[in-house]
Amino acid sequence: MGKIVITKLRDTDMLFLFDGNHELMHIKCINASIVGNIYMGKITEINRAMNCAFALIAKKTKVFLPLSEIPGGQIKCGDELPIRITADAIKTKRPQGSAYLNLAGEYCVMHLDGHGINISKKLPEYTANRLITILREQKEIDLTPFRWMIRTNSASLLEGEEDLSPLYDEIRRFSRIGEFLRNEAQSRTLYTVLYEGSAGAGGVIRDIPSEDYDDIITDNPEVYDTLTTLDLCRNKRLRLYTEEGVSLKNLYNLETHLGRLLDKKVYLHSGGYLVIEQTEAMNVIDVNSGKTDGRRRDSANFIRKVNTEAAIEVARQLKLRNLSGIIMVDFINMKDREEEKALLELLGAELKKDRVATNLVDMTPLGIVEITRRKVDLSLAEEFSFS
Repeated sequence: MGKIVITKLRDTDMLFLFDGNHELMHIKCINASIVGNIYMGKITEINRAMNCAFALIAKKTKVFLPLSEIPGGQIKCGDELPIRITADAIKTKRPQGSAYLNLAGEYCVMHLDGHGINISKKLPEYTANRLITILREQKEIDLTPFRWMIRTNSASLLEGEEDLSPLYDEIRRFSRIGEFLRNEAQSRTLYTVLYEGSAGAGGVIRDIPSEDYDDIITDNPEVYDTLTTLDLCRNKRLRLYTEEGVSLKNLYNLETHLGRLLDKKVYLHSGGYLVIEQTEAMNVIDVNSGKTDGRRRDSANFIRKVNTEAAIEVARQLKLRNLSGIIMVDFINMKDREEEKALLELLGAELKKDRVATNLVDMTPLGIVEITRRKVDLSLAEEFSFS
């Protein structure tokens, strides 16, 4: 099983997830995010041409609000309504919000609109059916007032003695908050924080599937104290690192891991390397054969070896760097069409391992492979520079 390491690096609190073989699987800055917070906001501007509105959630904080994120799309200037923050401000872009309210926890997400129970599509069919059966047969709580999405972490509750009480506790807590938001929120003062999401280390860990790690170690006493109060850490080995001889970042070589992920070049065991360039419009990855003699560099076997290793590493780098949008990959040209097809199949299989929706589009006539990846957050480079 894996291990989560939390420490300060370059004046930024950071989380690293390693698997059982000590390979880095995930890296994330822990910053003061307002995503998930719900505010009592006020519509100040409507732009029909852009199909959006702007709302104040504080005296000097304006939020971008797509009209598609407003139930019924009916809104006018001066209207006051609860607004959930869906994205933090990025560079010159304002925070983005939605009037569709939901609360996200470790085991479930509650939506105030609609009714019913959905199970994460990432879970196997048998597990999903088992959860649905249990939830529909249980008599402890009333699920009908809201719409529920049961997250992948809930599958861990079926193991052993099959104890779903942590899920039920979360559902009860969200139901109470949901009733408040429905019945009392409208009478609250403008700019009030109606609900505060799980920012900080707890919020970051919550989004990591519980089966990916057993251990959590940090050298930050405040983070440690916070995590000891969270249900998501109750079955994990949580430890405060206090050794003075070797720092946590040196023990796990964290500075090296971070430096490599912020570098444009990624070296491959075969002798080749990737060059990763992030631009406003897209991300470009160039596969190079590296320094070697001409005959070896031009041989079909060597090109196949570099491209094969590059395909696996490209999929890994997309996840670790959290690259999104359009990604263009320029592999070394291959003359054999069957080998080219096999390369695309390998890349497609590696991309399917990504928990973020990633799509291998095709290879252009110029031999450029097109990939799209859904944006769920800032890339590591953006996140680190703005943290």
